[in-house]
Amino acid sequence: MRLPFFAALFLCGSLGAAHALTLVNTDPEAHTVTVTENGVRSEVTIEPNARMATCEQGCFVTFPGGDMMVFKGAEEVVIEGGKARILKK
Repeated sequence: MRLPFFAALFLCGSLGAAHALTLVNTDPEAHTVTVTENGVRSEVTIEPNARMATCEQGCFVTFPGGDMMVFKGAEEVVIEGGKARILKK
């Protein structure tokens, strides 16, 4: 009885992340980016060799190198050498 509940919970969580911006940090050090979503600005730290989802409804992101990019919320971006590069739109 519990298995279907947890499977449904996982599926719902996975579907929500499908429309989020995915940030991938391939560097050996953590990087902090500034995410502005719906007028709310927050600092987000991405650990070394980690990936995280953020910004489901579109946002502005300022990366460590000072680059600012606009996202709709379904892209995948890699941080490599402190610079951002879009992998998937």
